[in-house]
Parts: sequence; structure tokens; C-alpha cells
Amino acid sequence: MLPTLDPTFLADLRAVDPARGSALVREIISLFLEHTAPLLDKLVVSIATRDVLPRRITLHRLKGSSSTIGARQFAQLCDQLSLRLHADPGADVAQDLRALRREYTRLTAMLQDVRGW
Repeated sequence: MLPTLDPTFLADLRAVDPARGSALVREIISLFLEHTAPLLDKLVVSIATRDVLPRRITLHRLKGSSSTIGARQFAQLCDQLSLRLHADPGADVAQDLRALRREYTRLTAMLQDVRGW
């Protein structure tokens, strides 16, 4: 199992702009948290309605944004779900969605702690 949040992510991001590093980290975390919950809701709807294109786009966005902030486990869960649905578009993925939500809850708590909320 991968870590919920890659610890090198924050250090690397802060190093990009040492004068503004912490503010940049807080801004990126805020954007991730703001946009991810609605994407998860959209994913659930697109799976329930078997709407393939929005489902693929949403999973791609979730995987990409989580990879960008160092949320390796969340990104891996998105990738696994995407591969599973690609192999079997009608697969029962309720357990996968629960795992994704659990990881998002852990990730959110960690990110809010890092952000100082």
C-alpha cells in the first residue's frame, strides 16, 4: 500500500519557490480540496448511469490532480478503478468507490493538517 501523502511532495513544492513555498502549498491544497469532492460525486453519478466518457474524464482528472499533490494511494485507487471499468464497463464497483472515499477522507484530514486548518 502506498502512503496517503508522499512526504517529499511538500518539501519539493516548497523548494520550487522558497520565498513563497508555504503559501504555494496551502493554495494548491485548497484547490485540490475544493475540486475533488465534486469530482467524486460526479464519478459516482457517471458510474451509476454508465456514462463512459464523463467517467473516464473524471477518473483521469482525479488521478492527475492527486498525483500532482503527492497523494499516491488515492491516485493508485483511481487508476485501478479506471482499469477495472475499462475491462468491464458494467462491473460492480461499490467496494472500489468505498475504498476511494475512505482514502479521500484520510487524505483530506492530512491535507487540512498540513494547510493548518
